[in-house]
Amino acid sequence: MKGRLFRTAAAGATVVMLGLAVGAGPALAGGQDAGENGNPRSGAISGNSGFAVCMDGAANEPRCYLGFNDGSKTVVMGQGSDYNGNSIVEQVVIDPAKGDGHTPGTGTYQATSDGIKVHVFFVYLGILDLTVKPDGSGSPAASGAGCAPNRFAYNIASSNAGIHKLSGLEGNLHVFGQDYPLTASKSQADCGAVWAASTNGWYFVSPPATAANPV
Repeated sequence: MKGRLFRTAAAGATVVMLGLAVGAGPALAGGQDAGENGNPRSGAISGNSGFAVCMDGAANEPRCYLGFNDGSKTVVMGQGSDYNGNSIVEQVVIDPAKGDGHTPGTGTYQATSDGIKVHVFFVYLGILDLTVKPDGSGSPAASGAGCAPNRFAYNIASSNAGIHKLSGLEGNLHVFGQDYPLTASKSQADCGAVWAASTNGWYFVSPPATAANPV
């Protein structure tokens, strides 16, 4: 893995976030309105665990996923395209009461000392099975500003060394009747982090630049 992920949040990180937002709007690559999913998503990251990762395997350009748990609320979102070919960002809020119902909008999220495992039924992005694993050393701060080429940025900090680089990931995305194996992106390795501590920060996720690929 090239470089280091963990570095103190720089003032330039906010500039990257604002720069990504310029000109952002509904992505209509397929010629039909993608609705709310066609717009960028941004907000606060908080809670006791989470992950951010960009990966290869599902498309020519890396796709990025973000997930975090804040008490009874777990949010998972990803980049891709819908059935009409529109570039989208889809978000699922996992309700533990629904369990793994094998229906769109449901899923499971497990955070352990060995990593985070998610099983999410997106409505448009397919079924995501993903395990992200932390390395052995932690840091109190991380910056994802280097994810700008993927229209994905985040910045997080914790009160202890609970934020880790990725030591690896495994999983696949099942969509349109096919399984796409997922691997950490070689070109954007510094975009990944796993945390298992009280964390605060922000994120910005925009639809991918093109929907030429089906996922």
